[in-house]
Amino acid sequence: PLTPERLCKSINAVGLEEIRRRHSVDDAGEAWPKYLHLPMWMDKNLRRVRDLGLDAGGRRRVLDLGCGAGYFLYICQQLGHETLGLDIDEVPMFGEMMTLLGLRRVISRVQPFVPLPRFGEEFDLITAFMICFNGHKSPGLWTREEWTFFLDDLATRLSPRGRICLGQRVAQCDVVDIQSKVLGHVSPCQFAMAIAGELDEVAPSASNGAWQKTKRSTFASPMSSRRKPSPARTP
Repeated sequence: PLTPERLCKSINAVGLEEIRRRHSVDDAGEAWPKYLHLPMWMDKNLRRVRDLGLDAGGRRRVLDLGCGAGYFLYICQQLGHETLGLDIDEVPMFGEMMTLLGLRRVISRVQPFVPLPRFGEEFDLITAFMICFNGHKSPGLWTREEWTFFLDDLATRLSPRGRICLGQRVAQCDVVDIQSKVLGHVSPCQFAMAIAGELDEVAPSASNGAWQKTKRSTFASPMSSRRKPSPARTP
């Protein structure tokens, strides 16, 4: 079975050391060089892979939004899945690590009310972890309308039995804000939030197409085969 240690050892040591030499700092804190601590991040992403059931079953096509250094996709690739990442190109180490790991990446920014690029392929799983593209910790925090547009757009990129699984790192004040704006005001449109590293799956309601959160224990359940769910409606 895969372990964080085996995953770290599978990476080209010379190339990894060159990246560390260019970008490592003594005390990274919360800055991006923290992602050079491979054992911790391989362990975290291996748990994500297992939570999503990607360590069993057939080959799947996986799109990871905000892919960063690509560790989640690298583990997926090691398990035989086809992978693609999407991210902005502002941290040189991320691009260098993606290249070292042999991963594909599309350079693009997730923006409100702007469709993602056309990838020319459908995906069995779309993920996003530690989400910040939703105006995280800013006055422009996304509301129901932005999330509904975003999820509807993602649905058009899915295979007929594809899934969307999102993880969210948010401060407590943002949790309250998101709950009031997205969950509290419009009951049919429940955004999948994940606090403390947990993941949630979102799927359109079979009755009205509104997005709703499914239980964490039902990751294996496929999304509705409807490709373009209708926007959420206020009850």
